[in-house]
Amino acid sequence: MQLWAAVLALALIVGGSAPARAADPDSIRPLNVRIVEYGIYTAETKVPATGVNETMTSAKVANICHVMTTLTVPARDSLYFGLRFRVDGPPVGTMVEISRVIRFPDHTKPVDAPISYIWNDEVRRLRAGQISWTGWANWKSRPGIWTFRLLQADRKLAELSFTMVDKNDFSIRPDGDSTCFQMSGREGGTGWRSI
Repeated sequence: MQLWAAVLALALIVGGSAPARAADPDSIRPLNVRIVEYGIYTAETKVPATGVNETMTSAKVANICHVMTTLTVPARDSLYFGLRFRVDGPPVGTMVEISRVIRFPDHTKPVDAPISYIWNDEVRRLRAGQISWTGWANWKSRPGIWTFRLLQADRKLAELSFTMVDKNDFSIRPDGDSTCFQMSGREGGTGWRSI
């Protein structure tokens, strides 16, 4: 009996002193985001956005076309603006989670009231190495500063601000090298990614 107790104690000591396994290096690699394009877009809405302000979720869109590179956009209904970006860091194809946060002027306030801002946050699962798109379709929008942020947990990966002006103060001049791309449903969330 004493021999078995000694063997058990030795097994517990040896088992407890085994070296800890190192974390998978791919799972702790920091993400990087590179903005590859931004401005005004056209898109075909397949499923409209739902919710309002803070609770609004992305519309499902297809046939997105970049029209003009600009950080100034007119306050016209049904006009899309935003950015395309690439997430790098982990091996290509690895699923990563990022948060897309948009800060925009509250259109429910009277025009002569001071501007107050609303935050809309959405978690997205994307594949590293693929080009993704995030944007907003004007709908009863108010002129002011619109800020798009991409985060990994609390770490800011990218930020881009658009100035929305009165629709009569801006004319759209399409770029000569405008591009279109298809989108497909991505895993998790309600956003979209290019294929």
